[in-house]
Amino acid sequence: MDKVSGGPHDSLTAKSVENEEALLVLEVVHAQWEVHRAEKSLTECIVQEHEKIANLHHFKAQQMQDSIDQMDLNVGWINVTFINHS
Repeated sequence: MDKVSGGPHDSLTAKSVENEEALLVLEVVHAQWEVHRAEKSLTECIVQEHEKIANLHHFKAQQMQDSIDQMDLNVGWINVTFINHS
């Protein structure tokens, strides 16, 4: 049997469709919020990783500088030794 439009049930059906659409839109917005939150968390992790890498490079550079300073001292002592024993 064909449904007659314009009856009281049509407005309920239209409301149901609107409600269903509204719920789906809310789900999309919530999913987008979750993605944004995950992206923000990932960004914070990447920044932290870069800071740790920078700390490691600084540490290695300081070790190399200390090694160079020690070599300079050794070369200085060798020069003094040669001068004193020549």
